[in-house]
Amino acid sequence: MTDPIIEHCRVIIEGGSKSFARAARLLDPTIRAGAYQLYAYCRYCDDVIDGQTLGHGQQPPTQAEQAIHLAELRATTARALAGEPVPELVFQGIARIVRQHEIPQRHVTEFLDGMGMDVEGRRYRTFDELKVYCYHVAGVVGVMMAHIMGIKDPDTLQRAEDLGTAMQATNIARDVMDDAQVGRVYLPTDWL
Repeated sequence: MTDPIIEHCRVIIEGGSKSFARAARLLDPTIRAGAYQLYAYCRYCDDVIDGQTLGHGQQPPTQAEQAIHLAELRATTARALAGEPVPELVFQGIARIVRQHEIPQRHVTEFLDGMGMDVEGRRYRTFDELKVYCYHVAGVVGVMMAHIMGIKDPDTLQRAEDLGTAMQATNIARDVMDDAQVGRVYLPTDWL
């Protein structure tokens, strides 16, 4: 019998990132299911804040609308993590993997804090400041994925954080022009 949460999340990863979807197929089925659920939650949150669908067709809401959306994401996530019923499958999925893989709930909160940095329109003066943002939107995702893979060793979790942070810095470098078109500048002002 197909698990509706995992199936919903599989469809999201396949629509949002062909490379992540292909990579996930190489994982053990339990880890793959966790990866689907983590990706779907993160993709959903990012889409809500950026006004896009599966990472495409960005139509940014106003900052006030983004703040409302972020508050709703925080509230629904908190309810799901507290074990309360929520209708959205991506929230059920994140709550499930946090329980199953003993992911500290603070990591989910840190991810949402990264969304908050975007809502604030925060600028970064130095690369060290930018790395804090990169941690919140991607480094912490690497840590959560490592938990899904059964990693508990602090040094290995640090490497997972470093990898996620580096991937986000790479995305920023790749997307300089796309971000500028929607009024976002992530490059450190010291560089500019």
